[in-house]
Amino acid sequence: MPKANLVLIGFMGTGKTRIGKICARELGFAFRDSDTLIERKIGRRVSDIFRERGETAFRAIEREMIAELAQGTEQVISTGGGVALSDANVEVLRETGTVLWLSASPEVLLSRVGGKNAYKRPLLASAPDPLQKIREMLIEREPYYRDAADFNVLSENRRPGDIAEQIIRRFLES
Repeated sequence: MPKANLVLIGFMGTGKTRIGKICARELGFAFRDSDTLIERKIGRRVSDIFRERGETAFRAIEREMIAELAQGTEQVISTGGGVALSDANVEVLRETGTVLWLSASPEVLLSRVGGKNAYKRPLLASAPDPLQKIREMLIEREPYYRDAADFNVLSENRRPGDIAEQIIRRFLES
């Protein structure tokens, strides 16, 4: 029997929100996006929180939101890209959730988060070379994603519905 929640982790642009919504609909679960919930609670966009208060303050707010979300059941939880960097976040999410790591190549990620939408991504907004910044961040983060995840699914070159189907199958088997 699967755990009470399906948790999606991974780098920005891997499809956590889009694929997560499909998974939630198919499972009959509530969809929860941690960044969206933080924005509602604080009344500011994530990019504004980063700019005004800094990453450390944002991560503290994020830890509180993750702890709150982990108390629920029958949810698909889409997390921010840095959630897995915190042992506390991973611990509480794993207690009631099966953790899935969505991944994609740096080039695919840039195509999804670059261009006119890059300003919404605080860690990329000021990078002189966004592709290089993505590569550097992936080198740092991939070990955390790997250690936190029960399994990994590549989220490129396939339709979101097909990816969601694979995730659901793995979740129900866990």
